[in-house]
Amino acid sequence: SRSHLALNTRLNYERVTGWFVDYTGSEKSVGEVTARDIERWIGSLGVKPVTKANYVRHLRAWFCYCIAQQALTSDPTEKVGLERVPRSFPKALRPEEVERVAAYAEAHCRDGRQRSSAWAAPFIRLGAETAMRRNELLHLTWDRVNLGDGHLTVACTDSFTTKSGAERRIPLSERAGAVLERLGPETGGLVLTGGNGPIAPRTCSGVVKRFAVAAGVPALTPHVLRHSCITWLVERGVPLPVVQRFAGHGSIDVTMRYAHVAPDLVAEKVRAALSGAW
Repeated sequence: SRSHLALNTRLNYERVTGWFVDYTGSEKSVGEVTARDIERWIGSLGVKPVTKANYVRHLRAWFCYCIAQQALTSDPTEKVGLERVPRSFPKALRPEEVERVAAYAEAHCRDGRQRSSAWAAPFIRLGAETAMRRNELLHLTWDRVNLGDGHLTVACTDSFTTKSGAERRIPLSERAGAVLERLGPETGGLVLTGGNGPIAPRTCSGVVKRFAVAAGVPALTPHVLRHSCITWLVERGVPLPVVQRFAGHGSIDVTMRYAHVAPDLVAEKVRAALSGAW
């Protein structure tokens, strides 16, 4: 809980560790667990190599905690043999692809007589302009939006904690400001709501995916909107520390994953910086 403040992250770690305990047997002492036990467990799961690596990382958090509590002297995950996982890069769409899905959602958001999915187009456009995570957008309230000064605040509340546990201020582009102006502004409450109130995260992902497939852009998901926004900033030459702060990345290493998308831009910047330097 001290290392991973977000509820979903804590639940993921707890679930994966619980699976391993169920497989190994709760009667086994933590000091008796070997790398071979972990290898047999992940080998029985039938999941992709990248998922295996993630599960071992989840277990590593537990064993490192045990070492810190002096319940163990070494971490058995260090000796686990894993398949080499090819480096993956964030998926990103072009602005016109995102707008195609948003326009389709806007035109087809009626469900019978009720505009139950009217929130989808604003969600898509705001996600692509703010790089906010799905749950950050779904929990955004009007009291955190300042259209006059052109920014909003991603904040922790009693019912929601950001992934890093920290708050951040996001400057609003003209397009994001226009979307918010059309939605309200109201004096309080959630910015995005469905026909019956708050939008469930699973419902949000399902509706956005349905519109994306129908619009011919099946790769679009709520999180791809975030990746796309960050990619566009990098491609347009925004310094990585600025992008890191905007996106709310806990480490610059995460932001660096987006630097691969613009090799031509990197070459251009280097040449321009070194031109006439000698």
